[in-house]
Amino acid sequence: MNKFSVDQILPEVSIIIASFNTKELLKECLYSIFKDKSSSQWEVVVVDNGSSDASVTMIKSKFPQVRLIENRCNLGFATAQNQGLKSSHGKYILFLNSDTIVTGGVINSLVQLLASNTDVGLVSPKMVNKDHSIQPSCFHFPSVINTIKAYWLGKKELVAKYAPASDEPVCVDAVVGAAMMLPSVVAKDLGGFDQKYFFYFEDLDLCRRLKQKGWLVVFNPKAVIIHHHGASGKPAANFKYLKESLLYPIKKIIGLSSENTTHNYIVESSILYFGWLRHLLITLIIRFVPRS
Repeated sequence: MNKFSVDQILPEVSIIIASFNTKELLKECLYSIFKDKSSSQWEVVVVDNGSSDASVTMIKSKFPQVRLIENRCNLGFATAQNQGLKSSHGKYILFLNSDTIVTGGVINSLVQLLASNTDVGLVSPKMVNKDHSIQPSCFHFPSVINTIKAYWLGKKELVAKYAPASDEPVCVDAVVGAAMMLPSVVAKDLGGFDQKYFFYFEDLDLCRRLKQKGWLVVFNPKAVIIHHHGASGKPAANFKYLKESLLYPIKKIIGLSSENTTHNYIVESSILYFGWLRHLLITLIIRFVPRS
């Protein structure tokens, strides 16, 4: 019997995509992945969150090489990504949104940066719109001071600083979760995403936990991915999860006890992450959601 080394058997990259009713976008995303000449060295895992738009049928018929995990209902982004992580075998993990288009060479570029910088725990590419205009995709951790500066004092340079004009990789606090690559050992050591986040803030939390463990988070503008911003999920019908997502970050970040009221958590979290205008809108939504 022939003997094979682990490196020969295992894929270099596991690409994990959580999808919910994004059939056409997902199809475009998968086509872009398999167009890359290096795709034979990767495995692609799609976790479908109970889609009703024939996404599963499309994957089975057009992309039989994809490993498909089917959930009966929408378990949320974090849970789905963690399911993919547990089933992955790659040396590197790429968490990828279904509403992205992978440009040629971008995945190898991310791998090369991680392979040559052992102190980097996560790298993320530059996000652009379909017209190639830049999407802000890296930023400060939210804080009361940053919120005051950005919303009340108009300090727009905070945004500019974290959408670097440089073409060189740069260390940042956090990145948007539409595309983030980690060494598998790092991702699994962290336990993946915190599943208390249903749809929002899970990327921010992951970056925070990485930095707490001493890892660097890097934004690499040399690698570019097209992102149909905001199209990878439709959580509006899941208001209870919106409430939970607004509730949880403030508990975790500033260590409030469980005796504090839900109302205070939601207000502080919402202002902290969204600013006053969007906070007011979210407050109106939450106010009219029946308690479950």
